[in-house]
Amino acid sequence: MNKKFAPVPGASASRVVTWEELRMHSKPDDCWTVVRGVVYNITDYVYYHPGGAEELLRGAGRDCTELYDEFHSWVNERNYMSPIQVVGVIEKEKAIVNKRLNVVHQGARSLSGGSSGEFISAVITDIKPINYNSKQFTFKLDKKIHMELGVHLKLIGGSGTPVIRPYTPINGPGEHDVIEFVVKLYPDGRMSRYLSKCSIGSSGKFKTCKNKFTLPQRIKQIGIIAGGAGIAPMIPIIDTLLKKRPAHHYYDDIHLTLLYSNVVKEDILLKEKFDLLAQEHPERLKVIYTLTNPDVLQDWNGEKGRIDKEKIVKYLPQPAASSKILVCGPVVMTNAMDVTLHQIGYTDDMIHLFI
Repeated sequence: MNKKFAPVPGASASRVVTWEELRMHSKPDDCWTVVRGVVYNITDYVYYHPGGAEELLRGAGRDCTELYDEFHSWVNERNYMSPIQVVGVIEKEKAIVNKRLNVVHQGARSLSGGSSGEFISAVITDIKPINYNSKQFTFKLDKKIHMELGVHLKLIGGSGTPVIRPYTPINGPGEHDVIEFVVKLYPDGRMSRYLSKCSIGSSGKFKTCKNKFTLPQRIKQIGIIAGGAGIAPMIPIIDTLLKKRPAHHYYDDIHLTLLYSNVVKEDILLKEKFDLLAQEHPERLKVIYTLTNPDVLQDWNGEKGRIDKEKIVKYLPQPAASSKILVCGPVVMTNAMDVTLHQIGYTDDMIHLFI
């Protein structure tokens, strides 16, 4: 790649970058990341990344050491990156791989039934349309795996340079050899183009991933921020927490608020399901929809506009040790929500990003 990188003003190998400053650089046109304690400006790489901008932005504004090693473990990042991209070093008290955030691509425990990073072959057994641009894919795995709540798998597809994207099964936790995914198909998405060509009988592979999602017993209020297909990982979480149990479980004391953003009403995935759940559990689940397309808002009685600080403060639980905020959506949205939540006062252990 014959590109001339623009240096960051004030950058030096000894400059100390705070996590708060790092978090502010999480956009496609202003993108920093951390690998093994060194802060890099990777803005010039965003639209040249072989896996696509979306994949690179998963590491924007955070420590991506584990994510980097997953794909480039054989390459020393200091040789891979241009020296002019070094911004400084991250503050030492938190310079632990992804320690400051509960992010799905990090963690301590893997899927049982196979070690983290194991490849599992699968065959598509069913494809159902959900709406005009989303489908539910059912895969039969070649072995049974144990899935924990909140876990995701990486689908590997395409020919030549493989396309890898994380997807969260909508199955609940437990033993599974059949898994289901809800996927929004974007015209310009590499994985979307691959999946659009798939049919029943098409084969693929999944890579197992570590899982960091936990719900300590202190959690009593959960706020969910979802954008578009980012609702997918929330489906098994909501279903599991609202599930009837023969004996009392601390999950039964958790109240949920879903703040779900889409462009138009037709984009809302599984609206009937969430409306029914809210009707069946009025004391435990509240659902708020917001639409962002100004051309159709005159026919909409719900919230309008993007999810912002005002909507979060209005609807979601306040920052507290008993609160947890879950976020999933397009990477740019997720990164923006991370910044906004911290500005409101939520701390790292109150936030879980599905990214």
